[in-house]
Amino acid sequence: MESLISEELNENVSSFEEAFGAAEAFAPDSKIRKRLTKEKVKEQIDKFSEKAKKIIDNPEKVSAVLEKAISLCDDLSYLRIIGKHFKQASLVCNMLNDYICKRYTKIPSATVITLLAAVLYFVSPIDIIPDFIPLIGHLDDMIVFGFVTDAAKVDLKKYEKWKKENENPDLISEKG
Repeated sequence: MESLISEELNENVSSFEEAFGAAEAFAPDSKIRKRLTKEKVKEQIDKFSEKAKKIIDNPEKVSAVLEKAISLCDDLSYLRIIGKHFKQASLVCNMLNDYICKRYTKIPSATVITLLAAVLYFVSPIDIIPDFIPLIGHLDDMIVFGFVTDAAKVDLKKYEKWKKENENPDLISEKG
């Protein structure tokens, strides 16, 4: 299966490396580190990209996934060390929401699918490290988000600029 993340974008992985470093600090167990490799992350993104392709044309399903992701981010934001790494999730969810509502469509389809794949991965309880394992279960989600937001950095910055210029009141917002 061909990855939707180009090799050029793979070179720019500062958030991935930062998230991986935080994961190591949070859970230095070598078994966990062996499970959290860049190759395994890419493999999961490709797997969830197939799921994203199946629902991208169904705004109701996508909206439900985005709402679940925002709620989960709110729940995880309090965690020491790793909570800050979920901040981009809100921006990603807002961009995807604006895309499916056809308010902001200046996003390459590969980026949309890859970002939606990361969100689907995030809300899935069964992944590289199952989410039911307290605290440690979300380390892989954090790393996937770090990897994908690095890959989509340019598109996310363009969206942020557009969002500020348009001040859209219908954006999904974090609770609080």
